[in-house]
Amino acid sequence: MRWLILGFLIACSSPSPAPKVASASLASAEAVPDPRAFALRMIDALEHDDLAAWKLLLSTRQRARAADDEQLRMQLQAWRRDLVPKSHQLRGASFSLDQSGPQHFVLYNLEGREPEALVMVTEETGQLRIDEN
Repeated sequence: MRWLILGFLIACSSPSPAPKVASASLASAEAVPDPRAFALRMIDALEHDDLAAWKLLLSTRQRARAADDEQLRMQLQAWRRDLVPKSHQLRGASFSLDQSGPQHFVLYNLEGREPEALVMVTEETGQLRIDEN
């Protein structure tokens, strides 16, 4: 009986085993950036001619390439000219992220049509950013 109690005390006082590490499938289930939310933020910035919001959508590399706000304003205007006329259609589209090649794209898909690239992106700090278009 003493041996049983001694064994129980030793078992209770020994350090507990380290918690198991999450399986690879759980680790890979990290938050994936939402291409639809990104595209809608981009459309909002364009529709409202919002330079501050536009800057937040750009990658670090894109912001560094622009010498000043005037260059960013010109870039914003070019994107506005191309996308604002079809912003209503884009809001109804489905979006996906194509990471199949070295360059990644947010794709949009209008019903009955093939998916098309909306913008080339990179991921920075868990967020999609416009990159090198």
